[in-house]
Amino acid sequence: MFSIWKRMANSHCYKIMFAIGVIDMATILAAGFFTGYLGYFGYVFCSSPKFIYFVGAYAACCWSAESTMEVILAINRCFELLSSELARKIFGGKKLLLWLGLPILYGLSVILWSKPVIFSGIYFSWFLNPHIGYIDGVNQEYENPLTAVHNTLIIFFLLITYLTFFIIFVIKSKLAGFESSQQSYSEIMVLYNGNNGHLQTRHLHTRYMQTTFDTRLTDRLLQTDTDINL
Repeated sequence: MFSIWKRMANSHCYKIMFAIGVIDMATILAAGFFTGYLGYFGYVFCSSPKFIYFVGAYAACCWSAESTMEVILAINRCFELLSSELARKIFGGKKLLLWLGLPILYGLSVILWSKPVIFSGIYFSWFLNPHIGYIDGVNQEYENPLTAVHNTLIIFFLLITYLTFFIIFVIKSKLAGFESSQQSYSEIMVLYNGNNGHLQTRHLHTRYMQTTFDTRLTDRLLQTDTDINL
């Protein structure tokens, strides 16, 4: 974060990355501390429904805001590579506050209309089904299609924007006779690889994207164990 802070003054990209980093640090509270605490004491939803619901909603807020902001970061990279002047017109000044504010407002709104993930001490993870592990066959009642749509759109837009980035990069490299190699290593890393921290799988984020799959898989395993015992 400190290395990003030193480069923020003249870079929209670093400012967006810094905002994402702040949300990442806020997410650690749910993904690290609260998950560890709840798992250590073996909490399930009935043990503390209000607290677990709040933490799940908080995690959903952070995930929605950050993933949306990462799409904005990818779009910013495309414009920066295409034209620095155009990027300044779109992301310069107070316009950047709007770009950063919208994902945050969207994340906060998710708390109001989206079903949060619920912690289960049985499996030490977060699921949509609050009864996972002791009441089976009700997973469909707790599915969250809105989250599925959000995750699908995030993947779609990231693929499109980075494919666009790659095409622009190849075309500009050929037109410039590969003079882009004169760029510093740090600039290339920002434009192409971006924030490497987001390439690492975060436990809570991975679970939040896979809750429906995990719930169904758990039910299948439980059913298999029952059949074997019989």
